[in-house]
Amino acid sequence: MKLQCGAVITDIPNIPLLQSHKERWEHWISALTSGEYLQNRDALRTGNKFCCMGVACDLLNPYGWIRDGDQFVFSLHGDNAKLDSSGQCLSPAVRRLYGGMGPLGFHVSGRFPDGKGETVELKHFAITGLNDMGATFDELADILTKAMSGGYTYRLELIQLH
Repeated sequence: MKLQCGAVITDIPNIPLLQSHKERWEHWISALTSGEYLQNRDALRTGNKFCCMGVACDLLNPYGWIRDGDQFVFSLHGDNAKLDSSGQCLSPAVRRLYGGMGPLGFHVSGRFPDGKGETVELKHFAITGLNDMGATFDELADILTKAMSGGYTYRLELIQLH
């Protein structure tokens, strides 16, 4: 699965989800592909732009954003005293509501641009990294869909010629 940013995804894990988590993921996927969110890199939210994980937070509470300089931090309850996510990382509370994710989302494997014109093979690359690398919301939504629908593994099939 080749992405616009130059990454080639070779493995997307199957993420087993509870029904409540699956419904949140479906809503998240729909939001990513809706065109309603402008994409951001390197932060959950900056101004009116969001990274893929920032969209996940916004769906939980669109009023939970608290300005922190040029960026925003997120609180499920809109409370400065209880920040649930900051920078690029999701808190355990937000992760529990979505299921199947670590602080930077879940991880995929593949070949990724190294910034020097080469690619490097990595086994555990977070989807936030794909967002920051330039994968589009549509591409990220496709990865999320595959993760909740059995996963994906690139298989090279050799055709035997007679």
